[in-house]
Amino acid sequence: EWSLSKTIKITNETYTSVNLNELNQSILVLPNPSSGVFKIKGLLTNQANQISLFSINGRIIRKLVSNSLTETINISDQRSGVYVLFINGQPFRLLKE
Repeated sequence: EWSLSKTIKITNETYTSVNLNELNQSILVLPNPSSGVFKIKGLLTNQANQISLFSINGRIIRKLVSNSLTETINISDQRSGVYVLFINGQPFRLLKE
């Protein structure tokens, strides 16, 4: 005869979480639209900010990691159009004129 038993340990621990989307709401990308130089303001300085820029059809244009409060992305060498910038997973729509 088979028997199956499980032990469950219950502890009294408190976890604190931070909603990154709430923190990232203070991030600004200016000017937008732009002729190709975009300034990112309000990045988190206590973490490595993951920044990725994609064309509208999903091709990666730029990828970088920043610990600075501000960062500049220059896409003057790219065609005019819509681009998608991801900062710590949060999308921003950019328009290059």
